Amino acid sequence: MKRTTVKIAGASGMGLLSVGSIIAKSLKHLGFYVHSDREYPSLIKGGHSNMQIDFGLKKINALSNTIDIVMPLDYAGLIEYVKTVKEGGVVVHGCERTDKIRGFADEVKKRKVKLVYLPARQIAVEFGGTELMANMVLLGLVWRVMGLPLKPLSDEVKERFAKKPKLLEIDLKCLEKGYEAEGLKLPELKTEIPKEKPDKIMLDGNMAIALGAIECGVRAYYMYPMSPASSILMHLADWSRHSGMLVKQAEDEITAAQMALGSMYMGTRAFTATSGGGYDLMTETVSLSGMIETPLVIVLCQRPGPATGLPTWSGQGDLNLAMYSSHGEFPRA
Repeated sequence: MKRTTVKIAGASGMGLLSVGSIIAKSLKHLGFYVHSDREYPSLIKGGHSNMQIDFGLKKINALSNTIDIVMPLDYAGLIEYVKTVKEGGVVVHGCERTDKIRGFADEVKKRKVKLVYLPARQIAVEFGGTELMANMVLLGLVWRVMGLPLKPLSDEVKERFAKKPKLLEIDLKCLEKGYEAEGLKLPELKTEIPKEKPDKIMLDGNMAIALGAIECGVRAYYMYPMSPASSILMHLADWSRHSGMLVKQAEDEITAAQMALGSMYMGTRAFTATSGGGYDLMTETVSLSGMIETPLVIVLCQRPGPATGLPTWSGQGDLNLAMYSSHGEFPRA
């Protein structure tokens, strides 16, 4: 199956998720099947992380191991993820003086990587923006490298930043400048555009959980925010007026679990959600659930607990915790 894979890399706080979401939605509007995944790092700002987007003309059920295009937003992303692009792949970046990075030229030559450079920060500042808006310049350039029409991309940018008209104007100029890419010899990735658009919606796992909860008649939801589970709370809160569901943010994870169990004990269909560190606090309530033989539903978005020394990075280390937590033996689904 022919597919194209794009990886956006950089520090947290650089708009990585915004850029990835814009790309994914624009591809969906063009009629592509899209599958994406975001890495959750252990830093709110700084470090490095990535978002990968796979798209093609047929259904995609898993992420690809090979990356066609890497778009690093900073030096850390460039150095870390140039190694992940396939041999002969493309790296679109705005990092000056890469000749000063030890071993970078050798890595590029060895992997036959095609480097596409544009002074994105300088362009963004010239249009009255900040250095952060360099991501819009690079976004336009990546879209041009993929050989896709600009309008679906600019339409998505307009929709996303409609409430910030002054910034939107600068963003669109940066986007167009990157797409024009004057004076650059660009690698040609001739992406075949779908002839028909599949009748599909784009949603992530947390949105699917929220929609499923509404569909199956959940009446109460309690949670203390903790990424990557937090958007379940946001979705259900947004839809609570229409669904009639009671949606409450508790003061901590222990309270959220106790309220969910209490509601279930009273005969109300309820649940809660958390991540690894929050689930550590909920395990005594799991024990109580088993003791009083009352069902308890907890969504565990996997992210290791604080005692692991890796406080927020996404991973599957919570599987054993979910299976064997609490005191004593009782059935778990």
